[in-house]
Amino acid sequence: MITVHFIAGADVLMTNTYQASIGGFIKYLGLSKEASYELIKTAVSLAKLACSLYATEVGSTADARKILIAGAVGPYGTALHDCSEYTGSYVAHVSRKEIADWHRPRIQALVEAGVDILAFETIPAQSEGEALMDLLKEFPEQKAWLSFSCKDEFHTCYGEKFQSVARRCWEINPSQLVAVGVNCVSPKYVSPLLRGINADRSDNPFPLIASPNSGENYDIQKGKHVE
Repeated sequence: MITVHFIAGADVLMTNTYQASIGGFIKYLGLSKEASYELIKTAVSLAKLACSLYATEVGSTADARKILIAGAVGPYGTALHDCSEYTGSYVAHVSRKEIADWHRPRIQALVEAGVDILAFETIPAQSEGEALMDLLKEFPEQKAWLSFSCKDEFHTCYGEKFQSVARRCWEINPSQLVAVGVNCVSPKYVSPLLRGINADRSDNPFPLIASPNSGENYDIQKGKHVE
């Protein structure tokens, strides 16, 4: 089924690893540390298989092109199972080092397995974004994009001014970042969030990325998106 999306024009395949973590697999699946690590790598292998199937299907036709594999990396809050990834509240009591230590093995597994790019997505707070940008330097050959979740047209989910946060994260690691932006936000917020972000960088603007949701809000009490 995935090849249908490629034929329709998709250029990037994202791994199903947004919530994957070594600790989570150990705790909830009863796997060993080594098996948990390999399971994350398996997600990349499956993505590569899908790309191979597409290449075989289209052969040498005009539709043949390289599909990029993006290793999905969601925020620390996904491991807490308290919906704090939608608020970023955990950064008030979890240090940047703890956050980096949690992300490191999952990122290493994705890089070792051969992703083309890392997709740091739905990051709710500046401190986690900065931690990821510093951590990325440990994998100097790896490129990534970084996108934040925002609660309105100006602020991250944690309440910081998004544009200031985005600029700061770009400045930490401009050589490895390919874009900074937003995801899992209402479509009506995208333009206000990104408009003018490069106003003072007209000679060297950084690329932007946006992946909005359907416009619904996530109701923490109900555990689902609502209109």
